Amino acid sequence: MKKFTALLIMAMVLFAACDRVNEEEIQGMNENSKVIIDFLACDYILLQNEKDSAKIFDIWKELYEKSKKEGFTPVVIAPSSIFNEVLNNDLWGKKEDILSKAEDLFPTITADMRVRAEKRIDEFFSEFCTADVLEEVNEFVLGGSLSWIERDNHTLPTANTFGVDELLIVKIPTENAWEVAAWVSASGYYAPNPSEQVALFKSWYERFGAVPALVSYDVWLLYVPNPPQADEDVIETLKEAYAFCFDAVEVTGSFPLLALPLKYSNIWGFWWD
Repeated sequence: MKKFTALLIMAMVLFAACDRVNEEEIQGMNENSKVIIDFLACDYILLQNEKDSAKIFDIWKELYEKSKKEGFTPVVIAPSSIFNEVLNNDLWGKKEDILSKAEDLFPTITADMRVRAEKRIDEFFSEFCTADVLEEVNEFVLGGSLSWIERDNHTLPTANTFGVDELLIVKIPTENAWEVAAWVSASGYYAPNPSEQVALFKSWYERFGAVPALVSYDVWLLYVPNPPQADEDVIETLKEAYAFCFDAVEVTGSFPLLALPLKYSNIWGFWWD
């Protein structure tokens, strides 16, 4: 009985100590991070003043490997006031509604995205030619353009990249990684609605193992262990990615610069200016 009482007291002391640590961490957060944690009510890791982009990736990757057994999906969030406004305005409905709509979209999402892309290509890129895109990608490879891709395959951006001073790694309570966009989604100008994001992420997960790794108000980064390799798959994915994020091409004016990382990178990045 004395042993049991001692163990109980020890457990209470440890629990109280954990509470104090958690309270101290929350007090040290900026207000934007507090809003996100309050809204999501998920377990999290706070990264303050972390300047090593490879370490951020390593922390996320370790959590991702653990998540396969523990039923959650980790995602890095770059907190901001705009991001919090989107979280709280309930524009697209509750996550249950987003997931339900995503299931309805899923059977045709990739075909719909390709049609959307082809219409925009006809309007703005009349000289688009798949053979030319693939040839230029090969020229990039021969010219040594994979060095920066190989470097970025094992990094995630630091907080400074987004003009903030801390990042959150939040454990979203779903084992289906593509569903993360129903909890948190990029909402920059021209960004697809969250249901489309979920449906497309599910398709990319099933085909390439893609999982959301980082999100901000106007950025998605996905970790993609098995990117497309066959020419036909690369071009189909290129059209889907272009429809998903027009800025990925229209900022640079180059389809090959989007196709290159889609084929050779394990980190796919999309942004909406």
